[in-house]
Amino acid sequence: QYYDIEVGQGEESVAWSGPVIQGNRLVVTGRAGTLDQVFCIHAETGELIWNTEYEAPTDGKFGTGPRATPFIDNDRVYTYGRAGDLACWKLLDGALLWKKNVMDEGGKLPEWGFASSPLVLDKKVFVQGGGDARLIAFDKLTGEVIWKSPGGESGYATAMPIKMGEKTHLLHFHGTGLALVDTLRGAVLWDTPWETEYAVNAATPIVKDDTVFITSGYGMGSQCLRVSESGVEVIWQSKVIASQLADLVLLEGYLYGYTANANNSGPFKCVKFNTGEEIWSTKKIGGGSLIFADGHLVCFDVKGNLHLLKANPAIFEKTGELKNAVYEVRQESWTPPALANGRLYLRYMQKLVCYDLIP
Repeated sequence: QYYDIEVGQGEESVAWSGPVIQGNRLVVTGRAGTLDQVFCIHAETGELIWNTEYEAPTDGKFGTGPRATPFIDNDRVYTYGRAGDLACWKLLDGALLWKKNVMDEGGKLPEWGFASSPLVLDKKVFVQGGGDARLIAFDKLTGEVIWKSPGGESGYATAMPIKMGEKTHLLHFHGTGLALVDTLRGAVLWDTPWETEYAVNAATPIVKDDTVFITSGYGMGSQCLRVSESGVEVIWQSKVIASQLADLVLLEGYLYGYTANANNSGPFKCVKFNTGEEIWSTKKIGGGSLIFADGHLVCFDVKGNLHLLKANPAIFEKTGELKNAVYEVRQESWTPPALANGRLYLRYMQKLVCYDLIP
């Protein structure tokens, strides 16, 4: 372990957002009491470079802290709080450039708070707002609203760009389905239903050319779609994977990931992308989240243990583990790991742990 620092205070203020790294700067959000917090930390040493905070009254289940991972765009960083505050800060010193709350624009707070990470694309920044601002685009420099897509339930997933010919559109996995949204005007080109219990559509859609994969928990399952500007065709639909929170990884035609609700124990599966066929399944690594790095799947389970898997579609192949990578995990750990410059970062509630992976 390289360092272990606190990024917030109080169990009622727990946060689930992940860290984001650019160069030697790491930005992560937290909370203390009624204040949303932003920390900029030296990614190599763990030393605090700057921090800032602002009042953000909210309440609700599973902590009042931020869920959304920040987005760094050159010399600016964008954060999105549970209460709907989208803010733009100077990466250099944390100076606030602008801050807007989506509920002032007609947004509606979802049951577990706003959670979609900001997406910066060209001159805009996008978040899910729900209500009359189901998806909302702001000018990334000024914070002025550019457009709002038609109303409806907010989901919890980040908008995903998809290239169609010369145009780039957004896949919007909202509370009741998947929509294709024009980035220029906010027009909804199509909207296909995917109604999950409690409107929990949280996993990021996976895009491969004109094929899109979505998945949700509560027994909903998954769907693979062929998409175009004019519509959508279902390739396959199955309950073989039903991930409530964790994103999956697509590698060389195979999906790898957990199929479980947030407090479940797995299983972890390998599934063929173009058919939905289950190749293998295991309950040996619990439930959790994962990332891909250097031919391996880095899996962080809900109990705070790390598992290293070879990305092998033929068999489940575990090559290493680290028990108690984060100590004193009392509730489930849901934040996915982050990897940058040879260092692995693990966030659990108000704690951030860094491991140096370079000998």
